[in-house]
Amino acid sequence: MGSFSAFAGECEDMPNRLFRMHILANSDSSEDQELKYSLRDFLSEDMQYIFEGCSTAEDAKKVAKENLREIARKAQSFVCDKGYDYKITASVEKVFFTTRRYGSVTVPAGEYDALRILIGEGEGRNWWCVMFPPLCLGAVEEYVYNSADIDDPERPPEIKFALFEWLKKVFG
Repeated sequence: MGSFSAFAGECEDMPNRLFRMHILANSDSSEDQELKYSLRDFLSEDMQYIFEGCSTAEDAKKVAKENLREIARKAQSFVCDKGYDYKITASVEKVFFTTRRYGSVTVPAGEYDALRILIGEGEGRNWWCVMFPPLCLGAVEEYVYNSADIDDPERPPEIKFALFEWLKKVFG
């Protein structure tokens, strides 16, 4: 019982320990969804240097706010270079996320601070990941699901004690 209580406490504090990225496509058309994923790849690679000195989620949030114009400018340039005239909007705000698995790590549902990128109308399916600590890049990328997966009965959310162990390693 004590282990579960400690784990529950860790889950409650999770929104304070993570900073996320949230990208919304203009629409659900295949072209707009492809653009969303291309922008995701571009930003994930391009923004690494911006966030490399961050040691907490609060640091990442501060850095994102300080660099919003640059992030929006780069995203806008990327989208224009791909032949689209969609307006890009970048903000840092609280966003509700459902429970998500990143490999063996499960992040509970809740309101998290996030760098939010809207492509055009932002009415299409979205994509999100954890920017701090960085779970957006590399091998874990294949485990990040978009909103279409929320009700997928073949991928039910799981709560694992591995999350608690991982957090202990990352945050001491």
